[in-house]
Amino acid sequence: MDLVSITETVNFKNPIYGEGVLTEGRTYYTYSQFARETARRGLGRIIEKNGLAVTHFRPSHLSGPESIKKILLMFAGGLGDAVTIGTVLPEVMRKHSIAFDICGDRIKWDAIFKPMGLDAEYVPYPPDMETLSHYDAVLTDVSEFFHSNDGLKSSPIIQLCRGLGVNSQDLMPSYQIPEDMRNRLTLFPADRVRIGVNFDSNGLVKSYPERLQRILLQGLRRVGFDVYVLGVRRDQQERYDSGGIQDLRSKTTIPELSAILRHMDIVLGVDSFIIHLANLLGVSTTVLLSTTTPAYFEWHEHITCLASMLGCAPCFEVFNECPRGYPECHAFYHESIRPEIILRFVVKKVAALYSDVQTSC
Repeated sequence: MDLVSITETVNFKNPIYGEGVLTEGRTYYTYSQFARETARRGLGRIIEKNGLAVTHFRPSHLSGPESIKKILLMFAGGLGDAVTIGTVLPEVMRKHSIAFDICGDRIKWDAIFKPMGLDAEYVPYPPDMETLSHYDAVLTDVSEFFHSNDGLKSSPIIQLCRGLGVNSQDLMPSYQIPEDMRNRLTLFPADRVRIGVNFDSNGLVKSYPERLQRILLQGLRRVGFDVYVLGVRRDQQERYDSGGIQDLRSKTTIPELSAILRHMDIVLGVDSFIIHLANLLGVSTTVLLSTTTPAYFEWHEHITCLASMLGCAPCFEVFNECPRGYPECHAFYHESIRPEIILRFVVKKVAALYSDVQTSC
């Protein structure tokens, strides 16, 4: 973390921290990368933190003598990470009688933290020194509270609960879809099962290969499902709009996406934000895993995992490059998770989902 003194008022737009304003003459408390970029652009200068009275919230504060009651959580994680924080934080606040406010990307506040009912205030990023003076402590990295160093090898929700001194069985997350969105995006009753499909993740190694996507979608249609392709469509990617398949990629906001997801009978996708949101909404979800272990989803009640049995999987890589140097991840090409295996798994799940439905003629 660094202090940066601003020499020129400027608006900024950052893929991690969102949009905001840096005001000339003010000093801000920022992540180091943001401070370096600001200084490099000639908009401010990094200054010494001599005498800076910022207390960092640590695990020892949960049981120590210091009176820490109001904490500013500076959040720089992804959308799925926001769901994790929004799931755990309310129980932490209740059990320890402490208050958290959220500082970060406004979109994550409006689309995730607020609909999850987090009893907190939003603080624009980055906070200036006047803002910090209203808090007993600042938390800039929640992974400091992970109970072990397992990282992606275990459930982050369970890890955070242990580190923050709460019971994961006491968590009661929810997500409130705006009423106008529910009304506007209500799907008509359908005779066929609706499947929401998500192929993309932040990293290419976790995303489903383009060469297999149409094969899987056509298989789902042949079975008789109505298919909705959700998520983000990258440039040059094929569109899949055709009979029985609606390609909604890059066409929805997060609240709109949530309104559509609630109409799905099943969601099928890779390790991504959409999987976390579907679970939050109580939708039966199957996650296809390449680099992630099933243990990561141990807490998630509505998620079942179908993992590649490739020898090097899971490798726990999260971005775009295979650790072995291959042009793309081979995990989804393995016979253990080929498209026909996925189809068989989904059909069985649908059958189990409706096994108690009474039919008559």
